[in-house]
Amino acid sequence: GSNVTYRPGEKMVKFQSVDTVYAVEQGGVLRAIASEEVAEALYGEDWNQQIDDIEDGFFGNYSFGDAIESAEDYDVDGIYAGTASLDENF
Repeated sequence: GSNVTYRPGEKMVKFQSVDTVYAVEQGGVLRAIASEEVAEALYGEDWNQQIDDIEDGFFGNYSFGDAIESAEDYDVDGIYAGTASLDENF
């Protein structure tokens, strides 16, 4: 089976060898967050403490979607609530 990816909306992630910060959507889709301002609008003032590093070896477990250019492009609470179980993330 597939490796488990981060729960959508839980945290932001980045790969150890890349500075880009991503939000996670269902199915292991990563969406680059365009700026610190957007990250703060989505995750609050302590946004930079809500980023987990992923080892580069797990890069293949994810796919990539459109960048998040504004807070309106990503509903953190809705995405989080919409993925209550592992089955909903595959």
